[in-house]
Amino acid sequence: MRAILAFLFIFCALQTSCAPNPTVAGALAATTPALVRVYGPGFSCSGWHSGSGIFITAAHCVVGEPLVWIEDRTGQTSIGVPVVINENVDVATVKSLKTTTLPSIPMFEANRVPELGSEIISLGFPSYYGLACMFEVGHVKDTYLLNDTKTILSRDLTYMGYSGGPVVDVRTKTVLGLATSMSEIVKELPPLPDKTERHQHLTLAQVVSIDEVRVVLAQTKDLLEKS
Repeated sequence: MRAILAFLFIFCALQTSCAPNPTVAGALAATTPALVRVYGPGFSCSGWHSGSGIFITAAHCVVGEPLVWIEDRTGQTSIGVPVVINENVDVATVKSLKTTTLPSIPMFEANRVPELGSEIISLGFPSYYGLACMFEVGHVKDTYLLNDTKTILSRDLTYMGYSGGPVVDVRTKTVLGLATSMSEIVKELPPLPDKTERHQHLTLAQVVSIDEVRVVLAQTKDLLEKS
């Protein structure tokens, strides 16, 4: 417990708004031990342990890579082999070649749409902070189908290097999706009294639903059992 509290202190020290509320701190303590960095020549992403030495990350991070490195937040590393890479939903699985004792994160309830406005946390290793793992707190803004992929939308939740990392539902302390990409939209605002047009640039984070991850994970387990 002391190690987790110390980790949260370091986590918090890197945030623009420090001291997460007790609910967020509890969710962090329950999920951060499974967090990993997945990297190789020319790329650095995030991921998490789903159990049995299988790690989840983003497909665009590991496509074309025969081997990758997996590093947990204590600095322990292992070599991993990508097993299933589904570029359509941007989800991939990586099997560690070394036995791991890392815990896994429970998954959000299947086929359930998260409530709009519910508090969520994105965990990852942003590239601008090197090897430091961090978190961002946000809220579910929308849920929709993007190219037939179940997707969750939030504001300012992920940054470069967060791709493949878990997005956690604070209330249930379960992973409800995978951070995949960022997009920017322009929102029109009411004009000024002199009729000058106004616009607001919003950065939105796209999160692939855990239901899509479940499908890729089932394919992975099937392949590994047959091999």
